[in-house]
Amino acid sequence: MLDTDPDVRLVLQRRFDMSSWFKRHGFPVDEVTAQSLAAAEAERGHAAALGLACGQQPTQAQIEMLLAGKAMTTEPMAQQPPEAQPSEEA
Repeated sequence: MLDTDPDVRLVLQRRFDMSSWFKRHGFPVDEVTAQSLAAAEAERGHAAALGLACGQQPTQAQIEMLLAGKAMTTEPMAQQPPEAQPSEEA
């Protein structure tokens, strides 16, 4: 059942009711959920301000621009190719 579902969180929630377990053991589930939703909203806003497509990583220049508080006012910056991944050969 889990291998056919793209998002297993709802299946696990229904089957194991983990949020209740966490709440009973003192974990601030509602606060964590609210913080996660707020962080996701902020991330979507930052990506939109930089003109990034969903899942696209910002360049260092875009990150610096975002940290400086400058939002995109024209076309998005051209994306640089991803950096080469270091090989694991020793």
